[in-house]
Amino acid sequence: MKNITKKLLAIFLMVVMTIGMGVTAFAATPQNNVITVPVTIVIDALPSNYTGNYEVGQIYHKNVSIDLNNNSNPTAMDFIKATRFGIHASGDYITGIKDIYNYDEEYTSNHYKGYSWMIDLKAGSSVTTTGTKPAWATLPVAGNNFESPLAATNVYMNGTQFFPYTYGDNSNGFSTSVEGITLRYSLVEMSW
Repeated sequence: MKNITKKLLAIFLMVVMTIGMGVTAFAATPQNNVITVPVTIVIDALPSNYTGNYEVGQIYHKNVSIDLNNNSNPTAMDFIKATRFGIHASGDYITGIKDIYNYDEEYTSNHYKGYSWMIDLKAGSSVTTTGTKPAWATLPVAGNNFESPLAATNVYMNGTQFFPYTYGDNSNGFSTSVEGITLRYSLVEMSW
């Protein structure tokens, strides 16, 4: 009885993993001229004065498709807007989703603290580097999320994308395909 249970469990896990790989591992690979990418929206933290309807946690997760016949080189922003989930954008940047907007708590000449929408991208099955990685930079791991150094309007989803460590300097960076998009509303603090 014990061996049968172990075998059934092993078969069940194999089927679940195979289905999971089929849904997400090759998400940005065009099928019938359509690219499908999972898009997730997560709230990590909210300002203490927020009085809206949302709470900390995942508020959206769906596979979003774009037909390459209508948009031959879609960007991450195209997929974000295709969610039709109340995205508010100003040029290259997301300023709000539904009733949750960027919120500055402190902004001085050398310090920022506030709540902002950040974009994490899921790296494809391989990541290649160009040049030298600066000490402050983090190299993404294949198949894992990384914070995008580019605005969502500059991240192309049809093939491999180059991400410079410093915007405009293409001598140092990494290349990968993008297999998923996560928007995070987070408390951000930085000094310069």
